[in-house]
Amino acid sequence: MKFPFILRSDQLAALHQLRTNDHLIYIAATGSGKSILFQKFIFDHPKTRAVLISPLNALSRQQSERFQFLGIKTFDQVFPSSDDYGVWILSPEKLNEKVLNQMNHWKPSFLIVDEAHCIWEWGERFRPAYRRILELIKLPFIQKTLWCSATLTKRSQNSLVNQLSSLKHNKINILGSFSLPNQLELRVEKISPEVRLNWLRNMLGLYADQSGMVFCNTRSAAVLLQKYLQNWGIKSFFYHAGLSIEEKLNLEKQLRLQKDSSIPVVVVATSAFGMGMDYSFFKFCILFEPPFSILSLVQAIGRVGRGSTQSVNQKSRAHILWHPVDFSKNRSWVNQQEVHQWCTSLQNPLIELENYFNGESLSGTMKKDEYPFYDSYRTTSLD
Repeated sequence: MKFPFILRSDQLAALHQLRTNDHLIYIAATGSGKSILFQKFIFDHPKTRAVLISPLNALSRQQSERFQFLGIKTFDQVFPSSDDYGVWILSPEKLNEKVLNQMNHWKPSFLIVDEAHCIWEWGERFRPAYRRILELIKLPFIQKTLWCSATLTKRSQNSLVNQLSSLKHNKINILGSFSLPNQLELRVEKISPEVRLNWLRNMLGLYADQSGMVFCNTRSAAVLLQKYLQNWGIKSFFYHAGLSIEEKLNLEKQLRLQKDSSIPVVVVATSAFGMGMDYSFFKFCILFEPPFSILSLVQAIGRVGRGSTQSVNQKSRAHILWHPVDFSKNRSWVNQQEVHQWCTSLQNPLIELENYFNGESLSGTMKKDEYPFYDSYRTTSLD
């Protein structure tokens, strides 16, 4: 079987670096095809034993389907046996003693960490299991590692390089830098919460012939907004982490079939519909309220503008809605200062994001007197 995909010049360059280095830190835009890099490497080396760490179950399912399409054996619900070759797909939470013992028997040589920024973004409080990944690189049979991300900051890159430099096999290369898809148009819009629903209805009317996404910060907000869309006659469904596995699988099946549908759909979701979810038919996204972090913002807008088939004249759009009152009503543990600074910046918003992930400070300001109390749209009736 011949590898069925043609790699671009930048992907070929990355593949060469993966082959010639012990460790590759690969940073590329969302939707640019980072996963094809390790798929091609394993396809070319059929006797590879690899461990793929993936942050989300939905993303793991997508990866498993693609490996199987290429004839590469995957393991997720069952352990690989000592004579198996293929890819063992794990979440950080599955890195328990039993799995590590089996890993010592199987002896994988290749470690892949997808969405590698999560080690630093999530590893402290949200998902402490992510810190276990850095212990895997110390296993003597791990000889090659690949760290993929669209949003790995300079500080995190330096931290990772320090960890990898202490290993016996320590030839390291960093390839790429933060960027967003060229066909993505970004609009930051100051919209008061009290008129935001009317704005949303009008905007969805303009996008009536396109599929897209609306992001909210909470599950309850996603469910409520989807009811509005349903009442407006818009084909839609909500997606959040609280859905059962059966519900998620059903919705993901609907999305796979959506590319052949003539009826547009709008997904109302939390950040659970985020990293790596790859559906090229989404042409717009709307962040109905400012997200909790710059990372969440970038992952949300990265759901559109995906795929290399779009031309310059087929731009996708991302709208980020905000107002000073949005930053006064969140939970005490949420620190949205950087998001507010980005929203208030007078600079080009795309350039500001590139500067941020390349180690520079945001230029916006945040004034304490901009936060009057406001009872959010969540209390609005459905009438």
